[in-house]
Amino acid sequence: EVAGRTMVEWVELREYNGKGDEVGRYALSSSQPPAPVTVDVPAGGSLSSLSPRSVPSALSGLFGDLFLPAGHPSTTAGGYLHYQVCDGVQGLCSYLRGVVSTGAALAAAGVGDSDATAMGAAVTWAVRDGLGMLGGLAFSYYASSKFDSRVKEYRLLADVANDAGMILDMAMPHLLARCRELARRMPAGVSSRLPPAYLALASVSALCKVVCGTCAGATKGSITDHFAVCGNRADVQAKEGAQETLVSLVGMV
Repeated sequence: EVAGRTMVEWVELREYNGKGDEVGRYALSSSQPPAPVTVDVPAGGSLSSLSPRSVPSALSGLFGDLFLPAGHPSTTAGGYLHYQVCDGVQGLCSYLRGVVSTGAALAAAGVGDSDATAMGAAVTWAVRDGLGMLGGLAFSYYASSKFDSRVKEYRLLADVANDAGMILDMAMPHLLARCRELARRMPAGVSSRLPPAYLALASVSALCKVVCGTCAGATKGSITDHFAVCGNRADVQAKEGAQETLVSLVGMV
């Protein structure tokens, strides 16, 4: 012991990865540079691969590296995993319903109808999108100043609006049939003044989807900032994109 300090001949250092697995050992001596301790490790493996549960552990580690932020859960706020699981289930349901609603919307637009023309369907589709965008601009003008202070409400509104738009798309063929039946019962002068039923219904559906995109996009940044507690905003956002891709692939299968 010299000047109140204890002198040791060597110190053993252990190296761990972000998941807590030991990947190396080093002997640090006062007279020599750090030297690795001899440990029998399989080629291309790590110390953790010596465990009987090496394969499940490797798959779990690969899944975490692909779809979770580095260092999770210490680098994310509490509730991150629960939120992402719920968001993934909701995204999967939305994807499956989107496939069905798109088919119904195309059928309502005249796809498969021998009397319909491609140009007429394209023009109607473009007008539908244009009216929806105009409505989205009006909604953005009204709600843009409230997104930061009411993140949860507008994130929920995004899902509700998306559900409403897809339900309207799926019901559109039946609603159009009902509208045609009602129009035949009306006097000719009255029915001719009414707007085309498909255009009105499709515009409302497009408006719901624009509202969904506006709310989801505006609140996404605040939600990402909440969960990224270690200055890893880009990592959290990138892994969310990977999770959305996985959900879409599962929905396609």
